[in-house]
Amino acid sequence: MPLAELTDRDAVLRAIEEFDRLERDRFLSTYGFKPARTYFLRHDGRDYDSKAIAGVAHGIQLRGGQPLPASAFSGGEATVARKLRSLGFEVIRRSEQAAPQPSGRVAQERARREAMWTSLLTAGGPGGLAPRLLREVGIYGGAQGVWVDTDRTRGIAAAGGITVSLLHTGRHYADELSADGVLYHYPRTGRPPGRDRSEVQATRAAGRLRLPVFVVTPGVPASSRNVQKGWIEGWDDDAEVFLVTFAEDVPAEPPSDDGASPFVLETGITRSSRSVVDRPNQQRFKFAVLKLYGPACAVCDLAIKELLQAAHLRRKAEGGSDDPRNGLVLCALHHLAYDRGLWAIEPSSLAVRNQPGGPDAVQLRLTRGSLRHLPNRPHEDALRYAWSSWEGN
Repeated sequence: MPLAELTDRDAVLRAIEEFDRLERDRFLSTYGFKPARTYFLRHDGRDYDSKAIAGVAHGIQLRGGQPLPASAFSGGEATVARKLRSLGFEVIRRSEQAAPQPSGRVAQERARREAMWTSLLTAGGPGGLAPRLLREVGIYGGAQGVWVDTDRTRGIAAAGGITVSLLHTGRHYADELSADGVLYHYPRTGRPPGRDRSEVQATRAAGRLRLPVFVVTPGVPASSRNVQKGWIEGWDDDAEVFLVTFAEDVPAEPPSDDGASPFVLETGITRSSRSVVDRPNQQRFKFAVLKLYGPACAVCDLAIKELLQAAHLRRKAEGGSDDPRNGLVLCALHHLAYDRGLWAIEPSSLAVRNQPGGPDAVQLRLTRGSLRHLPNRPHEDALRYAWSSWEGN
């Protein structure tokens, strides 16, 4: 058995160092592993995907750095968990991993942030606050999009500190902010090299440690500030975006979107008193769709992030679910054209078809003739429903 050849504890430690350097998503994608579902290696208070660590460590010891492919060995109690334990590492089940006990310094930082939030509420917040108050409380330091209180948070779990707050001006991505949360894009500035990267790492640290962050937005009047208490629920290095959910308490871990969970096409429709369809979880849906398919329009390859949208195949107005397999990444033009019925996807071939008698592919700027180029595909039930609806129009 290939995994039996792994005998070097130092190789596992080097794999852990590589995981820390790349961060989880990039580590898994670089070395060809899927996220762990049950077994995790716990080291220095942090949890690691056990199969991926074992595969990379095997490569470090025996394969010149080339990992043992995921298809070459199985994960689980009798294989990966047993091997890593034999080398002196702690391996836990997901039920243990879901709610790790915070270290003393993390617990202190969490309590400090909760006290900051209470101070804002006591002062009449969370809306219409004076910027001076945010600085006095310690929620925001000003003059930057990502506020990392380095003096207080350096060394807790990240060398460069942990993000405390995020400024969202609404100038570039106004539609990605709602009452539920925000998709916050990675900083891209002209500052010295490494500054943006360190802020991304500090924000990931807040997510890993399940520490609240504060999202600051312009208030009314414009000189005031609104603040929302949020939680970093995930990040996507390809789309360069964080999913931040607004909630009083840390949200429960969402269901896995790796394709193994049961597909749900239809959910209930919630309408407001104005007879329009409400769209809760819009940011979560877009985040999941971008992560599943990649940050480019599925039918024209446009990759300008400000113009990308998450489209439902079975529309929300028809009771469509927010499962990402009921969605596609489309640019604004092709999303509108899809909703107007100018094109559709044939389920059996995944070919893009134009409306008979309507604009052709050239007129619609459709440069992809099918969806076969995508790394993942929409669910067949969603495609069949959408095709049936389109044919019936």
